Amino acid sequence: MARILPFDVLNELPTEVLARTHPTPFDLGIALAGGASAAYALAQPHLSATLPGVTIATALMPPLCTIGLGLALQRANVVIGASLLFLTNLSAIAFAGIIIFALLGFRPRYRTGSGRELHVAAGLVLLVALPLVTFSLRSVYEVRT
Repeated sequence: MARILPFDVLNELPTEVLARTHPTPFDLGIALAGGASAAYALAQPHLSATLPGVTIATALMPPLCTIGLGLALQRANVVIGASLLFLTNLSAIAFAGIIIFALLGFRPRYRTGSGRELHVAAGLVLLVALPLVTFSLRSVYEVRT
């Protein structure tokens, strides 16, 4: 669709879009911190309820918009990179939220599992961290050579 526009609007992708197509382990750390702060703010009644929404929106919406641009431009590298960033942010926010809520004493009313949620969330974070580290090491190697 974007290729039939009468002008070269998206001939070159902006740096902000490109930044969301090469996630690194730093992005994972930022998402963990954002998820922890959002969970803490949700648990504290004296803190603003808008903080978690802003934290989550700024972590999830830009990669989703970048995925949409990549789909519109039919650029698989943009879609894959932004999808990895989205999954990184989503899994890190969920994991950090589980940890913070557990540390603050929140427990399920009815115990149906034995902490399985924590194991699944931790597994997802580790699963996402592997390509982040791999891509980062590959980028460092390419810059050095």
